[in-house]
Amino acid sequence: MSITIKEITNITAFNEIEYVWDDLLSQVTHLSFFMSWKWLNLWWKSYAGENDTLIILLIEDDGVVIAIAPFYFQNNSTLRFIGTGELESDEVATEYLDILCSLNFADKINIMLAEYIDSHLFKIKSIVFNNYLPNSTIYKLVTIIKGNFWINTVKVGVRYRAKLPSSQMAFKEQCSKSLIKRLRRHRNNFESSLAGEFLPCLSLSDLNEALFVLDKLHTQRWQDKNKQGAFSSPKFRSFHNEFCEYAFDKEWLQLWSLKAKGRVIATIYAIEYNSTCYFYQSGIDTYFKPNISPGYLSHLLLIETCINNRIDYYDFMKGSSKGSYKSNLSNEQFPMYETILLKKSLLNTPQILKVHVKEIVRLIKRH
Repeated sequence: MSITIKEITNITAFNEIEYVWDDLLSQVTHLSFFMSWKWLNLWWKSYAGENDTLIILLIEDDGVVIAIAPFYFQNNSTLRFIGTGELESDEVATEYLDILCSLNFADKINIMLAEYIDSHLFKIKSIVFNNYLPNSTIYKLVTIIKGNFWINTVKVGVRYRAKLPSSQMAFKEQCSKSLIKRLRRHRNNFESSLAGEFLPCLSLSDLNEALFVLDKLHTQRWQDKNKQGAFSSPKFRSFHNEFCEYAFDKEWLQLWSLKAKGRVIATIYAIEYNSTCYFYQSGIDTYFKPNISPGYLSHLLLIETCINNRIDYYDFMKGSSKGSYKSNLSNEQFPMYETILLKKSLLNTPQILKVHVKEIVRLIKRH
């Protein structure tokens, strides 16, 4: 084996590796759509700052790409995953990022990456990894490179996921009896008295209309709390308009509208990828009466659709460790972590700590 590491440092080269990237990703079925070339390339084009530089590492064996580390330098000093580091007001909340490689190669790839980071990436003053899982390749990489860094790792939430059985009845048996009883009552009211419909997005015109309503309902709900919703950000809105068109063409998009008496009272946005349906965002009309739990009802109806289509998992993604509604419909929970590593250098220590103390405090508070 002749293994080498090649750096991708500009957008032209990033654009050119789309097919290589997605071909490798198609062979690594434990990773999510967040690791797709489209999501990360679109994020870079939408959110990269003027002082940010790409540092994607392609690991090749005799010229064949066997792993990809999708990194960039933020402000030419902090190594991050592409897909993270944008302003909170614009945040698209990319999760489950990792090194793109087969788990069979993970240990060898991690050793190579740790050595490369230490010997080649001299600009690094700090490293930040967000929202990663304990079974990820990056989790192991952190344990290897920590010798050269001061490290702070905290649990920042929980991945809530439902392993789907073969029948809807079996799924309901997994859930709280009181919840299912309440949803059954709401569903009967929804279908009989309210002429309820649960409608998928089947065309680009459906897509545009559903995204408009999702934006409206989500924004309305947050404004009622005197807060700005995610869709108030033009960058966020533009990002998802483009990604949803791509996902629609790929047949990944699950964008559904819950209608009562002809009025959309909820919209749910998810991505189906590698036999998992990832719930991303929803909008709920909180003014609609009677209250029929449209949020829960949308999840239940989409889960039933997934079971009918023999999807293996329904992934709610990150939620709070305590009191998350996501726990009521899930049967698997996994901790999620964020890590900050500060380069061990006496000359750089005061400056590094000054720059990153706020981030460290934020992570500790979230823990």
